[in-house]
Amino acid sequence: MFDTSSSKLYQPLMPTVSEQLLAELCKKSFLQLWSYPSPYYDKGLAKRREGKELCVLLVVFGSDVIIFSDKSCEFPNTDDLLLDWRRWWKRAIAESAVQISGAERWIRNFPIRIFADKQCTLRLDIAIPNAEAIRIHGVIVATGAASRCRDYFNGGSGSLMIESSAHSHGAPATPFTISGATNADKFVHVLDEVCLEDVLGERDTAADFIEYLSKKESAMSSKHFIAAGEEDLLGHFLLTLGADGEHSFIPPGAEGFDVFQIPEGTYSELKSLPQYIRSKEVNAQSYGWDRLVDYFTESRKDDRLESAVDAADFERCLRVMALPRRSERRILASMVFTLMQHTGSQVRTACRILLDRRLAYAGVAVPEPQSAPDEEYRRVRHQIMVAYARSVRIRFPDVQQVLVLAFHAPHTGNVSADVALLDMSDWNEEIETRTREDMEQFGWSAAGERTTEYEFPPLPAQVLREQLRRIRQRERIQAKQNRPKADQGGTTQS
Repeated sequence: MFDTSSSKLYQPLMPTVSEQLLAELCKKSFLQLWSYPSPYYDKGLAKRREGKELCVLLVVFGSDVIIFSDKSCEFPNTDDLLLDWRRWWKRAIAESAVQISGAERWIRNFPIRIFADKQCTLRLDIAIPNAEAIRIHGVIVATGAASRCRDYFNGGSGSLMIESSAHSHGAPATPFTISGATNADKFVHVLDEVCLEDVLGERDTAADFIEYLSKKESAMSSKHFIAAGEEDLLGHFLLTLGADGEHSFIPPGAEGFDVFQIPEGTYSELKSLPQYIRSKEVNAQSYGWDRLVDYFTESRKDDRLESAVDAADFERCLRVMALPRRSERRILASMVFTLMQHTGSQVRTACRILLDRRLAYAGVAVPEPQSAPDEEYRRVRHQIMVAYARSVRIRFPDVQQVLVLAFHAPHTGNVSADVALLDMSDWNEEIETRTREDMEQFGWSAAGERTTEYEFPPLPAQVLREQLRRIRQRERIQAKQNRPKADQGGTTQS
């Protein structure tokens, strides 16, 4: 039983500030089309004349829905630290978990009764996925404990320590220690003020962030993880590659271990690596792709589209644009930059392929003849877009969808851009014959080019040798720290 006798202990810690920060971070990660700050549901609308807040922020991206709850509050300050911790945990974490659980039930049962405004008159622009396809992730933003946490541990970052396993739920007995599971049947992520910007900053695309949440839920539902904070868990994830070459919480060959202890300072070590520093430098160009998605979103919002577009088709097209990871957006942004810089008199083309998803991104830069009316130019440009997208299918037969962009050349002044998503499921012999004729007319090669983009770009050999030495040293230290004692059961692995 928690002591709730003093309501003064639960005054909000400037909720508008933390909510605004969360909304801004999610806007950068998921872009505005898929983020809904403070959505409402209409239960009790007739009586109160206004809806109830569903959560602090809702993200809907394809089949993945992320429910954010933020009930941050000041950490109580009495002479009983354990009591203070339980009170803060109840308000900042337990009540948020209850809100997320309720929001999930409502989303699954009444997906069309969620609105963007308090009066429940504005429906969401994006339809909630059906109950069979939906994947829901719960994220609690819990701020207010960092200062007392640093005092308790005599320093450190102030982030909450993690000790999570498939069987841990409820209020941890140890202050400033959290599990991921706040109740027995649902894993919920907890991000405090120390790690919130780190996690959303490192995983700042929908694909990257959802991958992190999904793999963390899976790992912590079956294994026992101990970490000094979420930022070190994040660092461990980014430093670990699974057998499939993707990031993982469980290293190859360690599937049989039950306990994983993440050393303090893992995230700081990651940020000191030359590969990491280089990745941030090359990521700078990738945000041009984000701005392009926002450009089309704003064009629709401001009614600047030249032709009527079905809202669902428009969202599906832009969601494919927003699907690539941060590392993949580097090469896509480079492609766009090349096309937008084209000043020649001939059509310029480029494409990039994501074969793991059987998806291609293509682009054309089409010069406008001085005598051609705008309508005629856009019509011809669209035909070239379709022809080039189909030519990609000739070069890469496994491709099932092609998102193609078109730019005015030169791309200066009052010019237009176009985007289309082509499904190749209707491919037939007639389309292939016509496409090969177009390829011959435009001089498009039938040869395909494959490129690989690494999240952490390769470095010179001497740098890699030094990094290998540091990694081996770290592994020796971890092995020594995690060596099981004679009276302890189980096995540990970092």
